[in-house]
Amino acid sequence: MPKNKTPDLPEAIFHAIATVIQRLVYIVEKECGIAPIDLLTLWYIDYFGVNDGEGRSIILRRQLTRMLTIKFRISDAQITKMLDDLQDQGLVERTNMDRADRKRIFGHEDGPRLVVVLTERGSQKFDLFKERMLVRYERWLATLKQPTRTVVRRVILPIAVQCARWIIARYDPVVLASVGAAAAETSDT
Repeated sequence: MPKNKTPDLPEAIFHAIATVIQRLVYIVEKECGIAPIDLLTLWYIDYFGVNDGEGRSIILRRQLTRMLTIKFRISDAQITKMLDDLQDQGLVERTNMDRADRKRIFGHEDGPRLVVVLTERGSQKFDLFKERMLVRYERWLATLKQPTRTVVRRVILPIAVQCARWIIARYDPVVLASVGAAAAETSDT
């Protein structure tokens, strides 16, 4: 942006973003009892993992490590400790797959077989966070007059969803991780 140009967004937007981040961290830590990076890890496994045929989400450890390393600069040793802690809490399970299971779940038997599985308890932890967010949204909505609630539901919410979809498409961790990996491979040659 040119030095003399004023941003199109009012300063209040940036203040609101900073406030929301602080509140999200508070909800995650104090009300859900988990570190934000741990909740993000559970979400990532749930969202980007593959159904193991038993209703659980499973992800290759390498894929999870790549995302955490590229996006958050977390070392492999730190990731191992984090996964140890999550497993001790019963939120994930780590296991090695045999070739038959790898083929059944991931479509081929070759490649790494170390996986991380989101447990029911881990899924519940993420559901608790979503529930806390929904309660706050409903509480806020209840403070509005009916015509304003209607505008929020019919106009603002669809715009917010459209914006969220754009952000996800633009900043999808899997896409960025694969782009980062491709860039790293290119720079090595």
